[in-house]
Amino acid sequence: MTTRIFLQRIGWVVTGLAVLFWRAGYGSYPVSELFATQVVPALPSLPQFPPLAQYVLSSPIGAVVASVFNATTERSFDLVHVGVFVGFATTIAILLCRRAGIRAAALIGAGFVGSQTSVILMSWIGSYDVFTVGLTSLLVLVRNRWTAFAIGFLLTFAAFEQGLIIFAVLGVLAMMKMYESWKQLIWAAAGLLFGRLLQYLWLNANHVTEGRVSYFQQQGIHIFLDQFWKGLPWLLPTCLGVTIVAVAVSVASEPRWRNRLVIVGLFVACLVPVALSFDQSRIFAILTWPLVMVLLLRYENRSEKETVRRLSMLILGLAALLPGVFVWTGKAQLAKHHVLYVLKNL
Repeated sequence: MTTRIFLQRIGWVVTGLAVLFWRAGYGSYPVSELFATQVVPALPSLPQFPPLAQYVLSSPIGAVVASVFNATTERSFDLVHVGVFVGFATTIAILLCRRAGIRAAALIGAGFVGSQTSVILMSWIGSYDVFTVGLTSLLVLVRNRWTAFAIGFLLTFAAFEQGLIIFAVLGVLAMMKMYESWKQLIWAAAGLLFGRLLQYLWLNANHVTEGRVSYFQQQGIHIFLDQFWKGLPWLLPTCLGVTIVAVAVSVASEPRWRNRLVIVGLFVACLVPVALSFDQSRIFAILTWPLVMVLLLRYENRSEKETVRRLSMLILGLAALLPGVFVWTGKAQLAKHHVLYVLKNL
């Protein structure tokens, strides 16, 4: 590798990071302080929360990792999650370069910066979402069955229900021969179920008997649907961020109409769990990111080098122009520390 090429690649990474911060801003997960001050010090036991608040204990992976570093303040807890983000991003970038090449890594990187997934991770630093996105991204790339099993196992302690849905989406792609790692997917599903068994035993041993289903039942379906319809005008145009351009190009280039219809159907199907949640953009972004990765990798594999480069640059350019708006509880919002808020207060 020449010095010129090296500097070009460094420049690409720096540009991507700058656009990411400009577009998404940053903020803290609403319950970061709760995890840092109550859950982390109590491990390996769990604190006693009211029944309707116990569902947050179903995603303890961030607190477990934070306990290794004794992160018992909101700031230190969030910093641990920043480190996790950097670790996942570096590992995924290396795997992409080795398995698919630098062009694929650049396209996936640009797609991430322009996506709602990056907006969510930046807006809610300290959330278990960084583990969900990181682990499912690795699942798209890994080829070792025991690694896949470990990914599924760890995913249980981040977001079991989301893991099931993502595995179902990848399973449909595997049946359509658009995703080749179906054997690893089976091993990952086995790890997810094994982890769920251990999690169930651990939670019950700590008298945590209520989860997300109980919270949903207590709130009532009409509340979630009302929020969903209220936020839908903002959700639809922002659901994939500016990466929707790359997704549309990828889908249009699929050689078979059947594949195109299945892909569109999967995106639509992911709106169902979104309708049953307050975190509309967040849920859709997390569930669809592995699907977006598969589509972009397929597109890169069958496209010319210059075409892929131009698409990557287009996505970064659009991301720099459009702020990362996301929908939460039916309302369009920006990250707490977004550049537009800073400019507004000047």
